[in-house]
Amino acid sequence: MLLKNKNCPLLLDDDYGRILSLKNESSKEFIAADSRRPLMELNLRDREGNPVLVSSNSAKAEFEQKEGLLIIRYKKLNGLNFDVELHVKYSNEDSFFRWTFACTNRTDYAVEWISLPVCTVPNDLLGNGGKACILYPFSEGILVEDASLRDRMGYKYHPVEYPSRGLEGLYPGSVCSPFMAYCAPEGGLYIGAHDPEFGSKTLEYRIDGSSVELEIRLFCGCGFGEDFKLPYEVKLGSFEGDWMNAAEIYRSWLDTVVKKEEDSRPAWLFEPLLVVTYPVRGTHDMDIMEPNEFYPYTNGLKYIKEIAEKSKSRILVLLMHWEGSAPWAPPYVWPPYGDQEDFKKFIDELHKLGHLIGVYASGIGWSLRSKVVDYKGPELPRGVKFGDLMCKAPDGSMPFSKICCGHRDGYDLCPTTETCYEIVRGEIMQIAEAGIDYVQYFDQNMGGGPCLCYAQDHGHPPMPGKWLSSAMSTLMRRITAELKERNLPLVVGCEGGAAETFIDSMRFNDLRFNVGMFAGKPVPLYAYLYHERLFNFMGNQVCSGSLINNTETPESLLFRIAYSFAAGDIPTLVLKDKAEVHWAWGTKWEIPAPEQESVYELLRAISEFKKSENGIFLTRGRMIREVSVKCENEFSVKLQSGDILKYPSVLSSRWQLPDGSEMQLFINCTWNTQNFEIQDGAKMALAPLSIDIIKSRRI
Repeated sequence: MLLKNKNCPLLLDDDYGRILSLKNESSKEFIAADSRRPLMELNLRDREGNPVLVSSNSAKAEFEQKEGLLIIRYKKLNGLNFDVELHVKYSNEDSFFRWTFACTNRTDYAVEWISLPVCTVPNDLLGNGGKACILYPFSEGILVEDASLRDRMGYKYHPVEYPSRGLEGLYPGSVCSPFMAYCAPEGGLYIGAHDPEFGSKTLEYRIDGSSVELEIRLFCGCGFGEDFKLPYEVKLGSFEGDWMNAAEIYRSWLDTVVKKEEDSRPAWLFEPLLVVTYPVRGTHDMDIMEPNEFYPYTNGLKYIKEIAEKSKSRILVLLMHWEGSAPWAPPYVWPPYGDQEDFKKFIDELHKLGHLIGVYASGIGWSLRSKVVDYKGPELPRGVKFGDLMCKAPDGSMPFSKICCGHRDGYDLCPTTETCYEIVRGEIMQIAEAGIDYVQYFDQNMGGGPCLCYAQDHGHPPMPGKWLSSAMSTLMRRITAELKERNLPLVVGCEGGAAETFIDSMRFNDLRFNVGMFAGKPVPLYAYLYHERLFNFMGNQVCSGSLINNTETPESLLFRIAYSFAAGDIPTLVLKDKAEVHWAWGTKWEIPAPEQESVYELLRAISEFKKSENGIFLTRGRMIREVSVKCENEFSVKLQSGDILKYPSVLSSRWQLPDGSEMQLFINCTWNTQNFEIQDGAKMALAPLSIDIIKSRRI
């Protein structure tokens, strides 16, 4: 069966509907020649949680073709009383095929997820001797140039399941956007779920023989024996260009569905800001938690004054290990550890100096006990049982959480329960009433997303679906509304960039783009799609030491600061003893710190830029395609696996204001002058640790 749109013919197997070929107008083949994967897969579950994988390869396809529409029917998949009807829309107006799905379920199974269309691309990636890469929207966004890199980095492919692991392919969560792209010089392939309700999905990629499968699984939120109809389209087709062209496809659609809401970001987020983070007890995450030199809290004031002067920035102090319960032991964090009066004095003195105060928390987990201090979680509210509140696996069991399990034993809270909301509300309101400016309450809820829940007695469907992200979004919106009603100017955030459905409730977040280095080369996809709606900061850069060989990349911290600045994000310093700037959180204090003065020189350049008239481009602008930059040198990031990620020695990004004015910035994070040439042939030289720009106006 051959379907033709504007310039992208799609060939399907006449027996089972498998995708055999998909080409662009340059005859670039996007489908791996040896792929025998089905067109569609579904996972069903019985009432005991046992999975049944159903494939379109198990039944002959029946085709009905109309103008611009192909209908594909499958009857009794896998011999079950289960029928499916697919619709594929296409036209001569573009190069895309739009897929929808409906099933008639006369079994007692529930549909957990569907994968449609199953798509495998050639493994002609750069790391395999080819020229292609895959855009994967994990964290900030990653260019996967070698699909096997994450195996060598210790992060092998694993399907998303419960218990959740935190850093995994869950959307909304660690994955910020529900699309992927294969990018090659001869053309690209885009696959994306254009879902205006931002329901739960997983996005992954995995090597399959000589191909790479772009895996998108769409959770259905079904009950047992229920039919299901996909309420949105999955878009598949070709495009020309690189990852920004793929991102533009999704952004153009997103612009049509996102309502413009009131900008609730406080004025201080628009100022030259520097986040400074450190613990008040212990020296790293699983240390002996004795008070350190930053405790009592007011001990930190002298360091903050010095750092503010050296960096020429306003400071947001972001405390770790401050919780009165235990470090990273959710959901209860209040009151603060130790001397309450000193904590209050610290807040007051910071504010008098013109600085700000924030605290980390740990999201909607439930800690039974801490593994780093002598702490056991409190009793549940009267009349409430653990099974009423906690996320459950498909078999109804309630296993321990796999998130931060080195710090605590416990569970994950289901966001649909009123008790979960009341707990979160109670903690956040106490933090707000204390005069704190920012709380990263949803740290460890990556992207703000909840864990999967399969409970059959919580009042929600037994299978994950749009209800899951909707419940979390509702929880956040209720808290945001109360903060506004009570005139409490606290900003709430999460770990990672807030996934798109949560952005309006979380305007400032700990992006940590570096975590993507376990799989590939980070690129500012998140900023390209969402920067106008929120701010992110560079974050505590945890995992940097396990990802980057800092000894062999001595400018690593400078690079990460510069990268975040070019993406429009706010820099972060992590302090060790004597308030030295350290490589990242999680790096032990006995490891020698990076060279200090270079860090402050770069921060001063960033601060001065943001104070200038051009700073508005990074606070009010939209990222657009940059004019290409050709550098004489490359900047190499040496990974702990021995692999190397290569970037231009001058990092660059381009921004556009609503009035049409544009600016492209260039930043040199190295200790040497860097020469480069821009698209029109103009040659430029950039001094060490400095910034330059070119401004223009789009006609």
